[in-house]
Amino acid sequence: MPDLPRGTVTFLFTDIEGSTTLWEQYPDAMRVALARHDTLLRYAIESSDGRIVKTTGDGVYAVFCTAKDALVACLAAQRALQALEADVPSPEAAASDIRLPIAPRVRMGLHTGAAELRDGDYFGGSLNRAARIMSVAHGEQVLLSAATAEMVRGQLPEDVTLREMGEHRLKGLLNPERLLQVVASGLRADFPLLASQTGHNLPAERDAFVGRREPLAELARRLGAGTRLVSVLGMGGTGKTRLVTRFGWSSLGDFPGGVWFCDVSQARSLDGILHAVAQGLDVPLGKDDPVTQLGHAIAGRGQCLVILDNFEQVARHVEETLGRWLNRASTARFLVTTREVLGLPGEEVLALAPLAPSDAAALFMRRAEAAKRGFEPNAEDQSAIAPLMKLLEGLPLAIELAAARVRVMPPRALLLRMSERFKLLSSTGGRLDRQATLRAVFDWSWDLLSSPEKAALAQLSVFEGGFTLESVEAILDLSAYDNAPWPMDALQSLVQKSLVRQVTDDRFDLLVSVQEYASEHLRTAARYAGSGPSALLAAEARHGAYFAGLDEKAAIADACAELDNLVAACRRAAARADPDVAANVLQGAWAGLRLRGPFRVGVELASMVRATTGLEAAAAARVDWVAGYALAASGRDAEARVEYEASRAGAREVGDRRYECRALLALGWLDVHGGRLESARARVEAAWAIARDLEDRTLQSDAQNSLGNVESVLGRSEKALAYYEAALTLAREAGDRHREGAVLGNLGLEYDNMGLVGRGRSHHEAALAVAREVGNRRLEGNTLCNLGLRHQVQGRFADALEQLEAALAVARDMGDANLECVVLCNLGIVYDSLARLDEARDHLEAALAMARELGHRRLEGQVLCYLGLLHAHRVNFDEARHCLDAGEALLRAVSDRTSLGILLCSRAETEHLAGTADAARGALSAGEVIAAEVGAGADSELGLALARVQYLVAHVQRSGADSPIAG
Repeated sequence: MPDLPRGTVTFLFTDIEGSTTLWEQYPDAMRVALARHDTLLRYAIESSDGRIVKTTGDGVYAVFCTAKDALVACLAAQRALQALEADVPSPEAAASDIRLPIAPRVRMGLHTGAAELRDGDYFGGSLNRAARIMSVAHGEQVLLSAATAEMVRGQLPEDVTLREMGEHRLKGLLNPERLLQVVASGLRADFPLLASQTGHNLPAERDAFVGRREPLAELARRLGAGTRLVSVLGMGGTGKTRLVTRFGWSSLGDFPGGVWFCDVSQARSLDGILHAVAQGLDVPLGKDDPVTQLGHAIAGRGQCLVILDNFEQVARHVEETLGRWLNRASTARFLVTTREVLGLPGEEVLALAPLAPSDAAALFMRRAEAAKRGFEPNAEDQSAIAPLMKLLEGLPLAIELAAARVRVMPPRALLLRMSERFKLLSSTGGRLDRQATLRAVFDWSWDLLSSPEKAALAQLSVFEGGFTLESVEAILDLSAYDNAPWPMDALQSLVQKSLVRQVTDDRFDLLVSVQEYASEHLRTAARYAGSGPSALLAAEARHGAYFAGLDEKAAIADACAELDNLVAACRRAAARADPDVAANVLQGAWAGLRLRGPFRVGVELASMVRATTGLEAAAAARVDWVAGYALAASGRDAEARVEYEASRAGAREVGDRRYECRALLALGWLDVHGGRLESARARVEAAWAIARDLEDRTLQSDAQNSLGNVESVLGRSEKALAYYEAALTLAREAGDRHREGAVLGNLGLEYDNMGLVGRGRSHHEAALAVAREVGNRRLEGNTLCNLGLRHQVQGRFADALEQLEAALAVARDMGDANLECVVLCNLGIVYDSLARLDEARDHLEAALAMARELGHRRLEGQVLCYLGLLHAHRVNFDEARHCLDAGEALLRAVSDRTSLGILLCSRAETEHLAGTADAARGALSAGEVIAAEVGAGADSELGLALARVQYLVAHVQRSGADSPIAG
């Protein structure tokens, strides 16, 4: 057989109508008739340059290079089949006569499209579509898709026309297909309705459907697998009705008994349900039991789909209605939209999540374009859409209501008005239904709640960022109600009613819209029994007391999941002048903020708590320590020192040795920043003595790590490694993964300094893994920065830029000025290496300004080193020497030997480029001495810098050139 065609082709599927019955009644005659049928089809197809790919029982599946050839083959085949006489046997026929009483009637379907050819067969959607088109035709009828019709227009034989058959939903295909019938002289032209024209009463789709591919596919999968009842669960405004309507339209071909939409939203009683379902099924109710009557009507429709929309307000009647219909109509399927689980046996729940961000933005754009002709957002409005969608939380109703506002308000203005979401998100088009405003949607759900459920939902609004069952049980107070449910049962009921979302197995949350609505009801009198300002204060007090009781480990558990709650509790306690709760919650809040940021929030909270009346001395020392830490993390070292000194003094006064130790360690770190290494060592050794007395492994780990930092700056790598290894062991013994990750990062840096690249990389990668595991963004940012610099040193500049840009984003998000300064410097180094000198200058000058603002002398000296070398590369030697002189003075003052060695290499390269060979050799020699002192390996930054300059100087000596630039 010739090769099968590739690319865009036309597929033909055929089938004998009613062949099963004919085979049952006339098996021998069918065998003869099928042989004639096969011969005629093969001849017609091959005469039109077609290829039969395979036979399909009583039909064929063929392919053609052109749609015209396929159409000609169909016409020839139908005429040949029609020419076969209906060999009706006479009464005198012998018993052995094997002729059929009628000629076989063949239905045909054509579709043109692309398909994948593999192993002698085709695969893809075009193939399936052709088969589905054939399946809805009648015997002797030829149907073709719109795609095929377009290909044959202008090429039709004189006696052939195409008759429009409209759009049809074909089984298994999401989008409708426009079909046309071939009408030709001599062939039958009038047929019954196509098999796809299933009965239904689905409401028209008023506009384009956006997104939701996965839920649609999941509905098809479940109902196709035999599930009898699927409840689409979701709060008001999530698009449940729109989803099931679209599913109904897309699945008409799957339900021969029809798809019947019943709007139950107005029902409030059993009679209301029965009236709505009878209306949807178009069944007049008689004198008999209406539930039974409707059950018979549904059963009589066989394989049908019944959609019951908005069932939650009559869910109490589900057993006596839907439960009985499920038992009576065994082949029917039921699809229900509801805000709460129905609880029937066999029910499967599909929880409808908010729209994905991309789908939300697409829906907004479509509805905005419909609301305002020619809507084209400018760049500022485009950038406002994503944050606007985030605030709208992916709720289709909220998105559509917001989009309607673009007639008078651009997206950037909508974003600014979202603090008034319930006023903003109301219909301006005259809608009077329950979805005319976002508030009306929530009112509908609120009115269906019991009094204890209303109180529970209102009190849950005091949480920020979600909650656990444990915290709910501590904070909900339903004691005012007779037979009040347990908090656990109230929570479960609100989850089942789609007002609370279950995020993980043990964590829940409220959409911001629901939280704002519930909070309004909590603080406003008479919204439910007991609501009002006193109810709000009491709930906030219980919230604060619970979170004040969390220790640091619990505060940072699950990647700091409770951070928003801790910050909110701290603010509220300070505002209501509750010093004990405020101080205790501050410790937990800062435990999370120091890992996740932003640090400025820590500064703000510490200031609020410190100003609270009645703060005891012991608590004040802890608050001062947090204030110092937050200020230092923000790069405000001078202010941090004042707070740390106050914390140390206060802790000593009250005998709090743990916080005295913490303050000493913090002051030691500030001394390292400022180059006061002897003072740093003295403070850290004093802290080590306290930590040892306390037998506190976490503080001991911090002290050993700090001693390692001092030795590292002094270029004593072996001693630094010993301290770091001791710190790592102590952190692991304490089970403190955060400290473990931080020490791993320091070990990686020290191995980098020694030129032990493999060990350095493995430690950095281990630190990054820990950071991401425990949600420590500060450690993640630092590690990305370190990896970026390592990539730069080894010449992998693209990788370096990727890691450093990621680190910069973390630093700016957290407000980590120190990290931002280091990353900007490293980016400048990379751009210098890439000869992108303007970008290098911009980054290095920004880093220098930050280092000076921070008062970080060591970092300032390091930046001046790289900026000086950049100026040399730009042939500005006076400016280069100025930077290098200033940087050298700083690095000598802070005793940073390794950085000083790198700077001397930069000076040697600068003098080499300037043509002053003696000066270059002198700087190189001094750098070599330092490299030997600190044990810099060949693959360390200092070792590689030396090698580069040694090569340059040696090259000049061999060539005898005076000046590389002049030459």
